[in-house]
Amino acid sequence: MSRPMRLTSPFGAPGAPSALSREFSARLDDAAEGLAALSDRLRPRRRIVFEEQADGTLASADAACRLEGAGLAFGRGSAAALRGAEVEFRLSPRRCLFRDLELPTRAGEFLEGVVRSQIDRLTPWRLGDCAFGWSAPKALDASRIGVVVAATKRAPFAPLLEIPADAVAVTCAREGEAPITILQRRAGAGARRDRWRFGLVAALGLSLLLAAVALAADWTVGQRLRDETDTLTAEVVERRAMLLRREHAFDDPAAQALDARKRASPAAVVVLEALTRAIPDQAYLTEMRLKGDRLEISGVASDAAALVKSIEQSPHFSAASFTGPTTRGADGKESFRIEAHVAPLFKVAPLSKVSP
Repeated sequence: MSRPMRLTSPFGAPGAPSALSREFSARLDDAAEGLAALSDRLRPRRRIVFEEQADGTLASADAACRLEGAGLAFGRGSAAALRGAEVEFRLSPRRCLFRDLELPTRAGEFLEGVVRSQIDRLTPWRLGDCAFGWSAPKALDASRIGVVVAATKRAPFAPLLEIPADAVAVTCAREGEAPITILQRRAGAGARRDRWRFGLVAALGLSLLLAAVALAADWTVGQRLRDETDTLTAEVVERRAMLLRREHAFDDPAAQALDARKRASPAAVVVLEALTRAIPDQAYLTEMRLKGDRLEISGVASDAAALVKSIEQSPHFSAASFTGPTTRGADGKESFRIEAHVAPLFKVAPLSKVSP
């Protein structure tokens, strides 16, 4: 039995985000992380370092606390005073196991994976129960590097990460060496990154909304304003041309006579439209000539005499008459040649100067 064919979207599996949306989300995360990192560099930092004393107390210049059971008890100061600060707890070297690893130089490119895979062998704890870290690699020779791994049991020191500080780091170091971070939390940086991401999404959404409103306004109000502007511009041009014509016609008799002649002369397009209305469907023209106010037409009709009467009835023509004999063809149609007077389209009135 054949298997049913499954239709899939070209953008990926059903329900899965498209490559474009994933790319957009990744770019948004990068931008938010960059802005959060920039704000971290620009904002003032308050750094507090707690050193573990011989009696197990973790003390700084302004506060002192001690790990008791599953919590942190403050003998001096309070946890609230650490809010917004970057706090480092430096444990005594006796708290951690230190192991030296010699690795190939190329292992420095994926050092975290190497160390994680060796935790069960280097320490008595499983990976999930262990707090560990490693130092910066040092070159031993051309082909090998050395790394110091510090590790301890995670559970006793996990309460240190619960203080309301912006960032917390638990470190440990052998005598004379740089501290190694075995536990850390940067809740403040993550929260700032999330706030920046939300702000970018909100700004983008607001920009899209404003763009949509602007397009809608341009489509409605803008189009109406453009139509009104075009109408007003056309009226201004028409009135200006009218005033110029009147002014020139009043000052120049030749221009006045030319304007009167143009108004009295029929337009060929209007004459053709009027003639089309006057001629019946059974007749058609083969030639038309317009000379001033005289119209000459030639063509074929079923009844040429009735055609003259039809032309006479049009308000645009008068004095229609034959200018040649009519002849009847083999199909019974009559060939005709008619002349008529064309009425002027406008009544010519004397121009008077417009008073300002």
